[in-house]
This record gives sequence, structure tokens and C-alpha cells, in this order.
Amino acid sequence: MAVHVAERIRSVVDSLALVGPAITYGDLGLRVIEDSVDGFGPVAGILAAVEDSAAPWVLVVACDLPNIRPQFLEMLFRRAESSSVDAVIPLATDGREQPLCAVYSKSMVEPLRQAVKSGVAKVTTAISGAALAYLLPPEYAALDPSGEMLLNVNRPDDLLKRR
Repeated sequence: MAVHVAERIRSVVDSLALVGPAITYGDLGLRVIEDSVDGFGPVAGILAAVEDSAAPWVLVVACDLPNIRPQFLEMLFRRAESSSVDAVIPLATDGREQPLCAVYSKSMVEPLRQAVKSGVAKVTTAISGAALAYLLPPEYAALDPSGEMLLNVNRPDDLLKRR
């Protein structure tokens, strides 16, 4: 699924990498960035991606979002580049923040480092002090008529739901 998601976003970014253990993901044919703190979770993964990038904005997309669309990701970038914010995060159709499908500014390095140092493992808590912009469901509804673009596939049952 990681390769599928990577192929979906490749046209949107200049550089593509997977964050995680090289021993697990090294055979996928993608550049791998090790987590900044092994086993810490998504906050450390976002930190590793933002630290690694030379670009002013870093797209983070979880590997379990098979329905993600390049046009949607381009919308995130457009919002980021036209705003004075630290991150642009979409809200799912149920209203939940989706920080694992977001665009982060390089300005987030220090806040993310502090969150990791403080043991804050929940992404929404780690970024709560940042200047955030949200992409709302009505803004991307034309790209997501089924409402499943941000569907996470974590278990086989989740995959069955999207058929």
C-alpha cells in the first residue's frame, strides 16, 4: 500500500521518501528516512520528514490512505503557499483533523522537536500551538464525491469497506 500511495503523490512533490525503519521498508524502491526517535510514532516521523527536506513545505501522507488524490494534495500546497501558517491540515467529512495527510512548514522543526523531547506522541497535541489552516470538506467535495478519500485502511475490514 505504501508504494501505491507513493505513486499517487509522486506527481505533486519534487522529492519523495518513506519515513520508517529501513529494515522494514528498504525493499520497496523508495528512499527511506529513519524516524528521528525509533518507535516514538507519527510525531517523530513528521519531524524526520521536515528535518530531512530542503523544501519550505513538506507533504506528509500516511501510507494507509489509498484513495488520496494528487489534486487534493495540490490544494493543500496552494493553501500553504498563500497563507502565513505553519501547517495546512484537512478536516475529514466527519470533522476530524487529518494531520497525517497535511503540509508542514520548515518552521515546525523546533515545535516538533520539543514535542518529542517532552514525550508528546499525539500529533494534534504536538502541533496545537502552531498556526494552522484547515482545508474543509466543502472545499474539496468535488474531488471526493464518495467521501472516502481520507479513509484509513488499517485492517482488512477497512479495505473491504471501500469496495
